[in-house]
Amino acid sequence: MDEKTEPYHHVRFRWWTRLELGEVSAGLDDEFDVKMMPRPGTKYEVAIHKDDRSELEVKSDTLTALLSSFRAVLSQREPAPFTPRARAQNVSLKN
Repeated sequence: MDEKTEPYHHVRFRWWTRLELGEVSAGLDDEFDVKMMPRPGTKYEVAIHKDDRSELEVKSDTLTALLSSFRAVLSQREPAPFTPRARAQNVSLKN
């Protein structure tokens, strides 16, 4: 039976404390490709977390993570085994 491997996808939430994206960016900058993704809102919108929309995009060899103040989404475009660099990213994001 030939099973098709699917790309990795995992979502993790932080319910009680915010993630400080600037601190995380500085800590991951040496090992991974890190890019801040601003998500501006409008002047008149009503939203609970309108100031917490920015995200960090963190890329390793086979894994990409989108990090916001309260959520991390880890994913792959194509199914591939985790490289040591991708495993290190996965471990550092879970801590």
